[in-house]
Order: sequence, then C-alpha cells, then structure tokens
Amino acid sequence: FSTLGYHRSRAQLGIQLPPLIWNTVTCDASERLRGESLQFLGADPVAIVEMLLEGRNLSDSTLGHISRLGQLASRDKIPMVADFVRGLAEQGEKVLVFTNYRATVEARYEALGKHCVTVATYGGGHVSDGGDVVKKFRAMDGRVLISTFGVLGVGVNLQEIGHVVHHDLSWEPSVHVQATARAWRRGRTDTVCAYLAFAQHSLDELLARALVRKYSMISTLDVAFDIADYGGLHALRDSISKQDVQSWVDAILRGAQ
Repeated sequence: FSTLGYHRSRAQLGIQLPPLIWNTVTCDASERLRGESLQFLGADPVAIVEMLLEGRNLSDSTLGHISRLGQLASRDKIPMVADFVRGLAEQGEKVLVFTNYRATVEARYEALGKHCVTVATYGGGHVSDGGDVVKKFRAMDGRVLISTFGVLGVGVNLQEIGHVVHHDLSWEPSVHVQATARAWRRGRTDTVCAYLAFAQHSLDELLARALVRKYSMISTLDVAFDIADYGGLHALRDSISKQDVQSWVDAILRGAQ
C-alpha cells in the first residue's frame, strides 16, 4: 500500500502474465550485526523499537532510526546475496537486483562488476537516467542489473530478465509488487522468479511480519476499489505486538552473547 491502487483486476482487463514464483534467500545475522543493532538501540531496545513502529519520535527522527537498522541489515546480507546472484549469472541467467541504499548498490557492483551495470540515486534529489542504463545493459548483454527501488522500480520494461532479487524489504507491499513487475509483465512467456533476501534476527523480521499482515489484508479485498478506500489501512504498519518485538530482541540478545 502506498499511493498506488488497482482500479481493475487483470482478469477484468484480459491481461495474461507469465507464471511467477516467490522464494526467500536467507542468512542468519552475523555477530557484528547483532552487536551493532543492540549498541544502536541502547539500554532499552524493546521500548525503542516500539516507539519506532508507532511513529513516536526519539532523540533523532524515527525514519532515521529505522533507516540505520535497515542499512546494518542490508550490509550484512551483501556476501550471501552476491553469492546467490553470481551463481545465477554464471548459469547464464539475467538478474535484476533491487535495494534501498546506494551504498549497497555500490558494494554489490564491486562484488559482481564483471556481470553488471549499476544505477543508483544520488544526493540533491538527482536520479541517474534509468533508461540509459537499461540501454547500456542490453547493449553489453549484461547478466546482472542493480538498482535502488526508486530508480528502476517503476516505469521500465525488462521482460528479458527472469530473476528479480529484493535485497532489502520495504514497509510497503506495493514497492515489491511494482519492482517485480519490471520483469513479470506481458511479452514474457517463461516463468519469473522473485526472491526476498532475509537476514534472521535483524530488522528484516519485523518488516516481514508487517508485510505479511498487509498482504493478508489485501487478499481479503476486492482489487477493483478506489484509492480512497486505502485510508484506514495504513495503520497496519504498526500492527506488530509488544510480544513480537520482545521475542525479536531476545533472539538478538541470545545471538550476541
């Protein structure tokens, strides 16, 4: 859910899409990630995480805290996702990788440079030209195309790519739906595989729980509804219980001991 809505379903429009398979690529959080997360959260991590999820301000902005925890998890997953993507590329597959962070794009490019072209967001609101990068990717017959969600997550057609890897999780289901739809679209007949990279005992666990609850709610709705109907559903982002948070923090504590 974001500011995006479906007004008519694919069935109503008569659209035929290729098969889509969702998978996860999972690793356990490293000792470094667990330690840094605890150090960042401070003496009362449960209370702090609850405030983050409820949107209550801390000493800095809530978004800044969430972003920092997300950056720590994103960095931790780089070796795992790089190995996975390299394996696909070496089998001749084309892979589209999305992340939330420019630093992750650059680190991924260094790990997979011989297979890649890269596109990222830059400071000052400037965004690199996704169209030019796609042209370059096709001209060099690249195997792996790496992007932040904001650059290539909407508005481009990449039907030739069969694998979409979501390196980072978002609060909003629509981010992942739209990003996957760059490859999963009309004009392709082969199956598209989408992967969520998941670091256990990191912020990913809380994001995943939020996403599952949102998808569950979406599945109960008629997809042909007006954008005004989205109003009260944004509260789902805060529907993680104190018990969820406590169990998550306890798992990090056990791993850091």
